Amino acid sequence: FADGRKAFSCSADTTIKIWDLELDGDGNVQGGRLVHTLEGHTDLVDRCCVFDKDSKLISASWDRTLRVWDLESGKEMYSLQDDNKARGVAVWESRVTKRWKAVSTGSGCTLSIWDLHGAEGKLLKRLELASFTTRFHDLFTLRAFIAVPTSISFVTNAIIVGTEVSQVQRNFSMAFM
Repeated sequence: FADGRKAFSCSADTTIKIWDLELDGDGNVQGGRLVHTLEGHTDLVDRCCVFDKDSKLISASWDRTLRVWDLESGKEMYSLQDDNKARGVAVWESRVTKRWKAVSTGSGCTLSIWDLHGAEGKLLKRLELASFTTRFHDLFTLRAFIAVPTSISFVTNAIIVGTEVSQVQRNFSMAFM
């Protein structure tokens, strides 16, 4: 959370816990109070991300769903169905439309782009990452095989995806508009 006074935890017990933190004068955590336990997933919750001025949270679960939660009430707003176990999620606000978007990684070597606007959200695009071939100005062809994505983050105009290959973390990035 932006103010450093709240925290969340994702868990194999299928829940997400939201905490108010007690800080000392130096900003060190001295304790905390459980505010909400978010329940609704049916399998491990792998990653979460807060957005919209820390008022909402999106969770990615192995139950093949992403869920959007209202952090004031602790209630689920809606669920997004994925084709694969959701392994990671990142959120950003479009500079053009001012709408919140999310990108999630899936166990099937996919990236899914979601529109989080409105009462239910929707899938915008799914990218298959298992393999791809790209020609560079007819000079050479790049062919790559990508392992299952395990983490994801969003930076200006790029998505950073981490994959695990033989227990060595590999990263690649792709342009995103």
